[in-house]
Amino acid sequence: VDGETLIFSAKLSGVHINWDCSGGTLPAKYRPSKCRAGRLSSQQSNDSTRLVKDPDEQYTFRIPRNWSSRTDLNDEASFQFANLVREEYVLVFQEQKIELPQYTLEDYATVLTDNFALSELSNEYKGESNISGLRVLNYELKGTIEGIKLNYQVGFIEGKEHYYYLLFWTIEDKKSSAFPVFNNTLHSFREL
Repeated sequence: VDGETLIFSAKLSGVHINWDCSGGTLPAKYRPSKCRAGRLSSQQSNDSTRLVKDPDEQYTFRIPRNWSSRTDLNDEASFQFANLVREEYVLVFQEQKIELPQYTLEDYATVLTDNFALSELSNEYKGESNISGLRVLNYELKGTIEGIKLNYQVGFIEGKEHYYYLLFWTIEDKKSSAFPVFNNTLHSFREL
């Protein structure tokens, strides 16, 4: 752990102080239990997240309060949010299943991950999960754009009438703090 950092930051919420311990470069296995991947830290509590609903009222999910809505990340995304300081980004895409009758969720995920425009691309299937009764295929991708090493967490969700594609990314140095936030955001997804 020599040279690694763990950043604690305080945020005043009314009369309460909420602590965020997800920052820094310290690997999760060396962090206090509330700051590890797969567990809620104060940063992912309901007090520090907000519920967002897509304009067509097809789905909701919770995002950190410190993420702001964006319009400049991708023209085709139905939703886009970011925290530029923390280098955390998410895009949400949705496709009507009726427009892709020949595609299964696996086909949809394969087409999109195989055509990712990154140099030095590595693509790792992380398994299938379930979010509120919906099938999810999980991937991690790594690659380089314009010399910047990026890490992606991707969830492909099969809804009743849509396929959803949630694309999260951060720079390589921020992966250990960003991926728990991405995971909690992905698993808060609910189709309406």
